[in-house]
Amino acid sequence: LAGESVSLGYTRARDHKDSKFGRQLRTVYIGNLSWRIEEWQLEDFFASCGEIERISLPQGDDGRLRGFGFITFADKQAAQAAIELQGEVIDGREIRVRRQESSR
Repeated sequence: LAGESVSLGYTRARDHKDSKFGRQLRTVYIGNLSWRIEEWQLEDFFASCGEIERISLPQGDDGRLRGFGFITFADKQAAQAAIELQGEVIDGREIRVRRQESSR
């Protein structure tokens, strides 16, 4: 413009599905899991909440599960539905479910 160069950038809205904050809105922390839990069990249990994009079950240096995990849903309504399952029992353990608070 008028002999000057102009740079345009693309920024997603803060709560856009693919922004960092948007992913956090769609991701829940699941605590108090059995050390022998398997992904398919979580997928089956939370399927009624909505579409699941990703399940992560962190392991310790010894390869054993650490007793918690993260589930990323396709939308924040599904994540909210999962949070409402707080206190339900999976594999004999009462689970804790809350919104993910920080990035992985």
